[in-house]
Amino acid sequence: MFSDNQIILQINVTGDANTVITELSKNIQGLNVTSVKSVSNIAKQFGKWSLILNQTVQALQGVGQALQGMNEPAVAFDKSLMELSAITGVTGEGLSEIGNMAQDVAKKFGTDAAQGVESFKLLLSQLSPELGKTPAVMKKMGENIAILSKTMGGDTTAAAEVLTTAMNQFQVSMDDPIAAEKEMARMMNVMAAAAKEGSAELPQIQEALKQSGMAAKAAGVSFEEANAAIQVLDKAGRKGSEGGVALRNVMTTLAAGRFLPKDVQQELKRAGININVLTDRSKSLQERLSALKPIMNDQALLSKLFGKESVSSAIALISGTETMKDYQEAITGTNTATEQAETIMQSYEERHKSIYRDWKIINSEDWVIIRRLRGLSPYREDGLLQRCQTVRWKPNRLQKFHLLVCSGEWVCAYKRFVCPAPNTNLYNIWCRDY
Repeated sequence: MFSDNQIILQINVTGDANTVITELSKNIQGLNVTSVKSVSNIAKQFGKWSLILNQTVQALQGVGQALQGMNEPAVAFDKSLMELSAITGVTGEGLSEIGNMAQDVAKKFGTDAAQGVESFKLLLSQLSPELGKTPAVMKKMGENIAILSKTMGGDTTAAAEVLTTAMNQFQVSMDDPIAAEKEMARMMNVMAAAAKEGSAELPQIQEALKQSGMAAKAAGVSFEEANAAIQVLDKAGRKGSEGGVALRNVMTTLAAGRFLPKDVQQELKRAGININVLTDRSKSLQERLSALKPIMNDQALLSKLFGKESVSSAIALISGTETMKDYQEAITGTNTATEQAETIMQSYEERHKSIYRDWKIINSEDWVIIRRLRGLSPYREDGLLQRCQTVRWKPNRLQKFHLLVCSGEWVCAYKRFVCPAPNTNLYNIWCRDY
């Protein structure tokens, strides 16, 4: 029996055996050399094609990742719109209008369109759903949010929360949306100026206002003066919500008036302090606090008046009335937020981000069109051809668009080679400025 890898070679020799064997040996050696060369060539070719195949696979993977990355802004934008619709009940043309406004704000300030939708969602849910009936006002509010976000590292959600908190705590009426938007812009500049002049930043101001805003409004304290007091308390170590609680407690004590303990009233009267001044809403908080300066050194009376937990905060405010006045003057009537945003938008980082801004907006618009075309994928050939026919693009430009996008020149590709017909909505959105 022979195994499968054995070869039986039968040789019939006629003539001189030595001569035949020598010739046979030469032929076998030649065959061996030829076989080795053939195998070597095959190995080289295999290695070459393996390298090409590997590079091709990597290139395809890179293109796939690039296409997926290009689609992400559209997915985020669409998701934000759907979430807004689910929460607020806005649909149809109203929803499309909000999407368009978010894109306009994003174009103007170099922000993300999806985050812009989130801002509008917060405005509708935190302030009033009636804002949806005044899109021009809501757009201005969205611009205020975008402006303030520049001073908060581009966080539009955080900026929206700061502004809506301030407006709700000071009970800004939404009956007149135009007046409400102007009040928002004023508050925005006040808080930005306060953060610039003092030590409390916008997030800390927001937390403090959550605790003290309504009490300040009820006590007749202006928004500017409340912010000045927050900065004084922040300097004294009462930061964020702790400072807000301290300010609220002090204002509540001052407003107690005739309901203060009898012995405290007597001691205040003996010190020459009229408790009616402490409760007079026509006077500023600084004036009311200044009335208590005669008892600044009476720790026992101050502790009795404000309580052990709030006495140190009260002392900080009473002794800091001049500083509070300086803060209030510095933060009143400014345009600080807008000026800061303009400065920040001139930075290298902001200018660099603007390179990618147009693609995000275009891709968001593109996604809306795809949704209207029976859900066709943007990267399926039939979807692209259908889209070309819909907006009257020339089909021979389609391949140029694909090649340029894959090579990273998407802005020029989209703007220069894939502009729709003039005088169409898509042309006005994508091509009028190019």
